[in-house]
Amino acid sequence: MVRLEILVRHLCCLLWALVFRRIFWDGELCAQLSDRGCRVIRFDNRDIGLSTKFDEAGVPDILALMQAQEQGEAVRAPYMLRDMAEDAVGLLDAMILSKKLRRRRLSS
Repeated sequence: MVRLEILVRHLCCLLWALVFRRIFWDGELCAQLSDRGCRVIRFDNRDIGLSTKFDEAGVPDILALMQAQEQGEAVRAPYMLRDMAEDAVGLLDAMILSKKLRRRRLSS
């Protein structure tokens, strides 16, 4: 279990909210984090940059969705913030598992 904790401690996942692509993260910041021993991960959220597109769903009215949710109304959207959070967790899980398996193969 100690090895897994070490791997997690050195991962740094940088995410933008909603409309910005992963390339907007400052390269110098990423380099500084990397120089300090972090494995920097940047990825595009759903519908942004190089990720999966939901063009058929149209452009959501974010303000109207937020207002509906504040008023306790049901909000219907192709995906929700929790789905995007699960994407990030899934990616990190896969990367940790991949690194753990690579280490096992190298030590065999």
